[in-house]
Amino acid sequence: MHTLIIVVSILLGTSMKIADLCDEHGLKLFKGGALLFGIVWGTAVGVLIVQNEVLASVWVATLIAYLLRGKIDFLNHGVAVALAMVFFLTTHASVDTTVFFVFLGTLLAAGYLEDMKEIRLLKTYSLLDAVYYTAVPLGYLFLLKEPAVALSFIPFIVSYEITKYMFESRHHVTLKSDA
Repeated sequence: MHTLIIVVSILLGTSMKIADLCDEHGLKLFKGGALLFGIVWGTAVGVLIVQNEVLASVWVATLIAYLLRGKIDFLNHGVAVALAMVFFLTTHASVDTTVFFVFLGTLLAAGYLEDMKEIRLLKTYSLLDAVYYTAVPLGYLFLLKEPAVALSFIPFIVSYEITKYMFESRHHVTLKSDA
């Protein structure tokens, strides 16, 4: 199961960033590419949601945080969230309400500060990205003895950032941090 979580999380981070690049930065791979990559990232989140209650809790919280922060702003984003929620609702996956609300609160608080551009560490990577995509999952690993969150979020954010870096290097542009 751990290998599946890592592989699917890498696919998620890569496909999510490519979908963003197609919509927000004009990357043209092929006709329908943005929608296809939205379908891939929605399916990847869906696969993660059905793995266990903790992953369902953190990924559903992540999707709701994206919705509340206005990050679902393109068709492929909407398709991705809809697909992931279909997985959640049709598989009868459950959430741990404590984990859900703690993670949602963390994402919303850190996301709000990130959106306000009040804390920046590096040009393309913020301190808050590091906190809510790396430190929080590691906290779950050490405090709750639940490796699934770290095994999902760390490969997710690393693959997302590598995909962004590869695009920046190839096209000699700087992308804003948008994780």
